[in-house]
Amino acid sequence: MAWGKGASERVGTARHKKQRARILERDGYHCQLRYPNRCIGRATEMDHRINVAAGGSDDDTNMQAACHPCHAKKTSNEAQVALAAKRAKLRLPAERHPGLQ
Repeated sequence: MAWGKGASERVGTARHKKQRARILERDGYHCQLRYPNRCIGRATEMDHRINVAAGGSDDDTNMQAACHPCHAKKTSNEAQVALAAKRAKLRLPAERHPGLQ
C-alpha cells in the first residue's frame, strides 16, 4: 500500500495556503465548529469536515474555517475515535472451545 502525503507535507505548500485563505474568506473568518465553552469565534485555521483518514478529500466543499481551540478539540476527538477503532480491530474474535459443541 502506498502512503499519501502526510499533513506536515501538505500544509506548507502554496496551494494549501491559497486554499486556506479562500476558505477563511468564504466562511467570513467565523469558526464553523462552534464548540460550547471553547470557541473564540474568529477562525484562523482550515479543517476537513470529513478527515482524510476517514476518506475525506482536500476539495473546498470538504473544508471549513475553524478557530484554533475548536480545531484542536475536533482533531483530538477524531484521534480518539481512530485509536478506539484500531484497538477494536486488533482484538481477536472469541473462539468457542472445541469441547463445547
